[in-house]
Amino acid sequence: MPYHCDWFGANTTFDFFVQTQARGQLHATVHMHTQWTNATIGVQLGAGPEVIVKCPITPTAPEGVSYWSQCDAALLVVTEPGVDVVRLRSIGWAPNFRTYAIANVTFTMAQ
Repeated sequence: MPYHCDWFGANTTFDFFVQTQARGQLHATVHMHTQWTNATIGVQLGAGPEVIVKCPITPTAPEGVSYWSQCDAALLVVTEPGVDVVRLRSIGWAPNFRTYAIANVTFTMAQ
């Protein structure tokens, strides 16, 4: 995924493509900057169900980053290998609430 999506505000979506090689479970890890404890984000692969993930702030921030959160609990089901859309959704109740900056999203196939 391209690095950094700034000002990912409440109920905003950010779509990008991912290519998979096989059927199975795809483990998605979202790294983001946020000042909100227990931020919430939705992760969806194609037309599959959205997985809601709570993202606690972690003490493992890269040097120079004051707030860092790693959301590490999204298991997405790949039914057909190939290119598909991943949608990230910021969850909040007001336009200025829970603004995030998505730093990176990494994927691994679950064993």
